[in-house]
Amino acid sequence: PKAFPDTNTKSWNASYVKSAKNNDIVHGYPDKLYRAEKSVNKVEALKIVTRAFKSDFSKTNLKELSSIDDIELNQWYVQYVSAAVHEDLIPAGSKSLEPAAYLSRAELAQMVYDLMIRRSTQ
Repeated sequence: PKAFPDTNTKSWNASYVKSAKNNDIVHGYPDKLYRAEKSVNKVEALKIVTRAFKSDFSKTNLKELSSIDDIELNQWYVQYVSAAVHEDLIPAGSKSLEPAAYLSRAELAQMVYDLMIRRSTQ
């Protein structure tokens, strides 16, 4: 069966999307669609990467995040931003995140690489 109603089972990414959903890495949008053709913004990428690497989401500290001027502390992505700070994907004390900015493949690959290196040295 399809991972999401809008997933094309013949697409090159269908098995990856299904695996990511089955492993609780991606959830789709509130309307239950995945929108594979849509670009990924920074906070969506942080969610995917931190969930894939099983980051600790119990350490969310709103005071720590209050120095980041362009995020809203009541949004769905706060726990992922906090995990990214703890994983050193976002420098501690950052003043700006640009949560809606789209990521290049290179930037996403860098996040994955950084977490792989971090995990291998722990």
